[in-house]
Amino acid sequence: LLQLDRRSEAKERLSEIQIETLPLKSSSIYARIEYAECLAKLASTRPAAEQFAIAIQQSQNLGNSRAESYAIGRLAHLYEQSKQWQEAQQ
Repeated sequence: LLQLDRRSEAKERLSEIQIETLPLKSSSIYARIEYAECLAKLASTRPAAEQFAIAIQQSQNLGNSRAESYAIGRLAHLYEQSKQWQEAQQ
């Protein structure tokens, strides 16, 4: 929907997603990262950053360093885009 420039419909659909109900496994972590990416495009930085942080924590809990690295990189990119340089460097 975002690629079709149907932002209002995408925002509505995004609010219907119940990301918290997903089981703790690698595919759910990547789903949360994608969800955070959509939030970053449709909402403010804070909700997206919170979802990335949850994905990082869940990755650590599972011992999935690849997912953890990806989530950290996406979070840093989000901070970089919003010109939050201090956060991006952490």
